[in-house]
Amino acid sequence: MIAMDIALARGRHRDSIAKSIGAWISLWRTRRRFNRLLDLDDRMLDDIGVTRAEVLRASRLPLRVSAGREMRIVSERRRAKERWQ
Repeated sequence: MIAMDIALARGRHRDSIAKSIGAWISLWRTRRRFNRLLDLDDRMLDDIGVTRAEVLRASRLPLRVSAGREMRIVSERRRAKERWQ
């Protein structure tokens, strides 16, 4: 009975590690796709409403932080500020 409980605990631990690794890989892939924005020229970035500096800042955030969400927040604040000037 104890051996069975230990085996189940080990299996759960392996599942947890596998899920964590899978989540990290997913975050890493998402960030790699986001970083492709850096390949665009400044005019194209302006067309979508962001600056190169905003993309660079967001690309340097930790993986657990959504770069797209953070960039959108910063660019919306910048554009709002520009409208009121």
